[in-house]
Amino acid sequence: MVLIILLTMLAIHLLWIELRKKPTFDNSWVYPEGYEEINEDLYQNGFVVIRNCVKPSTIEQFRNSVGKKNVDYKGLPPVLHDVKDCLHEIVGWKPVISKFRVSNQENKIDASFLHNDVKNLSRTNTSIPCYTVLLYGDKGRMQLIPNSHHNTHISIIHAIYDLKKLVTIDIEPGDLLIFNSSIIHRGIFFNTVEDRRLIQMFEVYPNEETFDRFATMVDTSYVNKSPILNTLQNINHTTSTHPVINEITNIIMYFNYRMGNQPQLNKVPDRYNPMFASNETKRRLDSMDDTTMNVYVSLSDACPEITKMFRKCNYE
Repeated sequence: MVLIILLTMLAIHLLWIELRKKPTFDNSWVYPEGYEEINEDLYQNGFVVIRNCVKPSTIEQFRNSVGKKNVDYKGLPPVLHDVKDCLHEIVGWKPVISKFRVSNQENKIDASFLHNDVKNLSRTNTSIPCYTVLLYGDKGRMQLIPNSHHNTHISIIHAIYDLKKLVTIDIEPGDLLIFNSSIIHRGIFFNTVEDRRLIQMFEVYPNEETFDRFATMVDTSYVNKSPILNTLQNINHTTSTHPVINEITNIIMYFNYRMGNQPQLNKVPDRYNPMFASNETKRRLDSMDDTTMNVYVSLSDACPEITKMFRKCNYE
């Protein structure tokens, strides 16, 4: 009898997953000529590491601009400029970067468990060319599930199976990690160096055309009204450097994400403006004199002063 009930619940669950899906749509875009192979790899696998891409002088500039608790944002435009040059040279992009943030062991609350960075509002398993780009000022370690950006609406069986695909990537200063924003990933905060200076560039599109076409399909406007989820996040933040406890909270949060492509204990608002995902509730930097770490710096919409300061990073 118990087995019949469990099988029935599983069947209902699989049916629910299928009903939530919508038909696929055309997510193709024209790869830059001469860069077709690496862009196809990015599409299929969901990530790529570009080794020794950013020159040492740029890494030194980045390190000098990031302390333990504060950031000198005025020192970062050359860093972003070199990152964009690298993306242009290696993958052929003329990238549009919506926003970035800088951290030094300060992003544990939302980065130390398996998650994705955006929700695909299309409600399909069709990934879109929206990427996250990471540049470390120190050695770093990431875990990703390859191909998981192709399957954002899956059953618990597939979620368990996908955990076997988890890969660990060690990153050196000067390396760029590019991954599809829908891929499942997390940062490792234990067994690492004391400093973990990192710049995270979010909602990066290969060019203006892909930005115009796909940006409105992205939303990151999590409004957390769940005391359970808040508790899990706070535990995860506090224990991110403890391997055993962190792994327990990581698994709970992983299934929370995989079962519905958004935190299932959250309430996403019914009305929002998805452009640039600027509807996120997290604070934006509003002055270049502000030195607060781990806040978003908008390069496209919300902060005219910041946009002006960083305009030199844009390609003509």
